[in-house]
Amino acid sequence: MEVVFYECAFSAQYTANIQILFNIEDIQRRMPVGSFLEGFGEAKRKGLAWVNDTIETWLKKQTGEVQTFFKQDFRHATQVIQQRGQISVRVADNTHTLAVATQVAGQMETAIQLLRYPMIVMEQIQRQKSSELLCLEKDAALIIDLADKFGANAKELEGYYRLLM
Repeated sequence: MEVVFYECAFSAQYTANIQILFNIEDIQRRMPVGSFLEGFGEAKRKGLAWVNDTIETWLKKQTGEVQTFFKQDFRHATQVIQQRGQISVRVADNTHTLAVATQVAGQMETAIQLLRYPMIVMEQIQRQKSSELLCLEKDAALIIDLADKFGANAKELEGYYRLLM
């Protein structure tokens, strides 16, 4: 979570385009040895592996129709709507829709939200920043508030994990 937050904060400082996320590894290479970013590459790998393993384990238990639906790259989904046993996901200019049992649709939404977590953080920052680009001085309160919510966000992600297991 912390790695995603820093990736998004750096990205929002330099671009107003929500779809562009700088990689923490690129930033890390430019920092001096011993900086606070030192362990972020490994933390990011572990976090991504956790998300991917969780979703792959869940997907193995699903029908072929759901497995096929997840061949889309939902990491870049801009909209996820789940209602009355149907899920619609917008990626780029395409909307993918699937009718399934309500419980499965809820799990699918959860899996997609886990996949698109970096985009969710970037959307939050982009919506709440004071100007086109994130300003560390003007937006200090926003940054502190987002960092203060790490604990609540961790519990929410843990809840997503439990829903899929």
